[in-house]
Amino acid sequence: MSKRKAPHSPIALKMMAVLDKSTRLTRGVLATEQDLRLAEQFWTIKLPKSYAVFQQKYGNATICGDEFFGVAESLPVHINAIDQTAHENIRGMFKLPCGYFVVLQDGRGGLYTVNGNKRVNGESPVVHWEHEFEPPELQKPRLVARSFGAFVLRLERQGYID
Repeated sequence: MSKRKAPHSPIALKMMAVLDKSTRLTRGVLATEQDLRLAEQFWTIKLPKSYAVFQQKYGNATICGDEFFGVAESLPVHINAIDQTAHENIRGMFKLPCGYFVVLQDGRGGLYTVNGNKRVNGESPVVHWEHEFEPPELQKPRLVARSFGAFVLRLERQGYID
C-alpha cells in the first residue's frame, strides 16, 4: 500500500494519536492510494488530508457503533462512500452539491458530508443534512466541524455527534 507523501495536517496527527489508542474504534477495509485517487476523480476535488489519512489507516472504521463509509474499491455498495454519494444524488433525499461527499449516516435519516469545495490548510468542513426539512433542495446544511479530523475526534471523545 502506497502512502501519500504530503505531510499530515496538525488535526490529522492529533486524530491518529487519539484513534491509535482508542478502544472505541474498529478498523475497516483500508483504502489504497489508487482508491483515494479514484475518489478524488469521482468527486472532482482534492481529499482533505485528515480524510485521506483516516481512509488509509482506518478505512470504513466503526467508532462508538457508527460505521463510516469507506473508499476502498472492494467495499460493498452499502458502506462505500462513492456509491452512497452517487445514490444520494440519483435517488436519495439529498441532491448534494458538486464536491460534497457522504461520510456517515446520522441514524435518523440525515447525512454527515464533507464539503470538499472549501479547503483551509488542506482540510475541509463536515456538515450535517437533516432529513426533516422539506423540500430537501431548500435545506441549508449545518456546520458540525471545521475538518474531518475534528469531526472524528469529537465522535470518539463524546461517543456521539450532536
